[in-house]
Amino acid sequence: GFRIREIPARPWAVFACSGAMPDAAQNAWHRICTEFFPASGYTPTYEMDIEAYTAGDMSSPDYRSEIWVPVKTT
Repeated sequence: GFRIREIPARPWAVFACSGAMPDAAQNAWHRICTEFFPASGYTPTYEMDIEAYTAGDMSSPDYRSEIWVPVKTT
């Protein structure tokens, strides 16, 4: 059930995400869409995004992960 994908080289915006899942990821996405993109001069490429989850207790308020979004300048 695995697929191999090539990820093209391009700029990525990387966002730290902290807190219990899934609320922390949902809150981070909300801020990315309502705060970062409107103010940054970047737009998402809408190709894919990556959510990188670390080992640990995902229900912990200290849990850390990252959201990677490929971007282009507007």
